[in-house]
Amino acid sequence: MFKEINIPKLTIIAPIISLSLLTTLITYFFVKNQYEYFEKEIKEIEIEYIENQKKLIKNEIDRVINYMEYKTKFIINKTIESQREIIDRVESIRFGNNGYIFILNVHLSSSIKFDKNLAVCL
Repeated sequence: MFKEINIPKLTIIAPIISLSLLTTLITYFFVKNQYEYFEKEIKEIEIEYIENQKKLIKNEIDRVINYMEYKTKFIINKTIESQREIIDRVESIRFGNNGYIFILNVHLSSSIKFDKNLAVCL
């Protein structure tokens, strides 16, 4: 009816099974902990990167505004030619490889939109 249990065999197999289970559980919790840590680090790095890019864009925009204010102070004759000089200078400033700059002339009823290879007056 009942099988005979081999005690020496059981004393060898039980610690092996216990150690295997313990090793598996420790490994699982270690990997889970590392995964959560790296997920947290990824989010922090992403937030830091976005903040740095915002600062970079703000600096570029401030630079363009300062240049335009500087030029308008020293340009007495505000003809199309002097406006074209400012526009040509601003056109050379890019955000990255294929940047985009939009200039709105509040004194006139037109705006000038610069794309990578094309300048279109609206």
